[in-house]
Amino acid sequence: MGLMIPMKKYLLCFLLLNLCFCKSARVKTTSDPGKEDLTETNQILPAKPKPETITLLAESSPNDDVFGYYQDEFQDSHNMFFRRDSVSNQYLPVIIKSKHGLWLRFAKGMAQYPVYVEPGDTLFIKSSVRGQVNYTFSGRKPGDFNFYTLLDQQAFGLGFTDIMGVEINDFKFRQRTRMLNYLFNERIQFVNRVKDSLALTPGFRNYITNHITCEYLIALLTPYYAPKFKIQLPQTYLDTLSSFQNSAFLKQNSLVFSMEHYRLSLIHYNRFLSRHALKTPQETEVLYQSALNNFSGQVRNFILFELLNKKIKEDVNMESYMARFRRDCTYEPYIQYIDSISSRPTKLISNKQLLTNALVTNTDEATTWEEILNNNRGKVIYVDGPLGVVRV
Repeated sequence: MGLMIPMKKYLLCFLLLNLCFCKSARVKTTSDPGKEDLTETNQILPAKPKPETITLLAESSPNDDVFGYYQDEFQDSHNMFFRRDSVSNQYLPVIIKSKHGLWLRFAKGMAQYPVYVEPGDTLFIKSSVRGQVNYTFSGRKPGDFNFYTLLDQQAFGLGFTDIMGVEINDFKFRQRTRMLNYLFNERIQFVNRVKDSLALTPGFRNYITNHITCEYLIALLTPYYAPKFKIQLPQTYLDTLSSFQNSAFLKQNSLVFSMEHYRLSLIHYNRFLSRHALKTPQETEVLYQSALNNFSGQVRNFILFELLNKKIKEDVNMESYMARFRRDCTYEPYIQYIDSISSRPTKLISNKQLLTNALVTNTDEATTWEEILNNNRGKVIYVDGPLGVVRV
């Protein structure tokens, strides 16, 4: 396979940062109605993190801010707000409750700095507004924590190159396909080259290898989620995608909880399997049956969940699927979630306590949910988070 562009390979060394701060803190938590808050600011840093928590300790200059976010198993985003103690001006510890590993993303402007953490981890975060690297991480597994940044510095990091997918004309399509193959191979080879020198843990090597595979597969699946893709795909391309169907890759139940890229690959692959019915009146039914027939375990649970979740949030009536979903899904939290959002729009416009609850706008103005509804009659209000769409 020919190389599309020359890639310069080099290995960078990074420093293990030891950060000591946040000896005391005040408690401040937030809550989201109908769902347990997963992120909180803790009063005292535990001497030994609990098995089902992830502890984040941050440091930056007084004029800098630390901000990050992640997705949970329901595909909902959570922001991580690092607040400072009013006396010491040091960041309060942030503790995330999770039984599963999480892919966190820290942001500085347009730059993204991912890091994979697991329950029981304590992650030290150093933020800087200067230099080429704005976030560095340390802790028990510095190689794992800084790997994504290091991969990005090799000129074949995971990011925009993958998001572009494959192009919509024949010439660029062939170019992009070759480039995606090249990036996949280079990334896997890089992991194997540095796994010993960086002391990558076996769990992280498995995680990053699957992440690399997910990015590759999602990009190849572009024709089945891009709105204007019209190229006739060659049979060899279809054969490559079909080869995943019976592979172990699509049977990793644990990745459903810890990897948003794996969840996306499952969503798009089910569309590939249902490609003959896409953009037809039978699309929803075929997608549902395909999930039942081609997947199992938590993988199938998630694909079914995501299908109903997406359609309900698009204001599609899925009542005929609700009883089937309760029977076919074996993961109770998904069932509870779908039951909640399917009835939530009605509650949002009829519940008296909710209507009169005091709210504050982002400009610090006092209001109520009832006032918001009254001021937007005849419009569609999109509520951020799992609340869905409200028509008033």
